[in-house]
Amino acid sequence: MTPRNKVAALVLGISLGYGIFIAYVVLTSDTKSKHPFPEWVPLAALGYMLGGILLASVLVPRILRNEPKPLPNPASTAILAYSKWKTIYLVLVWCAFFIYGAYETALGRVQWQRAVPAGAILLVFIAIFARSAYRMFNVEAPIAPYPPPELLQDSVPHISPDEPVSNHQRNLRILLIVAAAVLFLLRFL
Repeated sequence: MTPRNKVAALVLGISLGYGIFIAYVVLTSDTKSKHPFPEWVPLAALGYMLGGILLASVLVPRILRNEPKPLPNPASTAILAYSKWKTIYLVLVWCAFFIYGAYETALGRVQWQRAVPAGAILLVFIAIFARSAYRMFNVEAPIAPYPPPELLQDSVPHISPDEPVSNHQRNLRILLIVAAAVLFLLRFL
């Protein structure tokens, strides 16, 4: 069995287990009552999804450890860049939900018995996806810069395309992006 087939079987197994759990809850629910599902069902479903993500994030790198790595090309670089920014977008949206939930809980509009588990699950998702974004930003640079340096204009002569961005500059950019996103989301409160 190839490593790709092992990953596909792992994801299918996790998804199938989740589907069976949801089908069981739906088929055994009392449709005549006001609340057909028990209160533990959403937390159990989120816990199962979280466990599946954690299991996959631990096992997939081990499965693909000896798989040969393809050389980077412009298409894979573009896909990696898109994935980076989508992951950061999700982390920012979940941070906004967490802040909003904490605000609503502090005002007393949401019961803390419901807010604490939801906040904990949100924090775990934020941590998983933030770690994923961190790892994507630390991927090795392509062998040859794209586009080639001879095609670049000399509009900014003090920055070389081969010169790496310092950690301080990268952290400052990320901090500014997060601050702008939080200010944008606070505008709606």
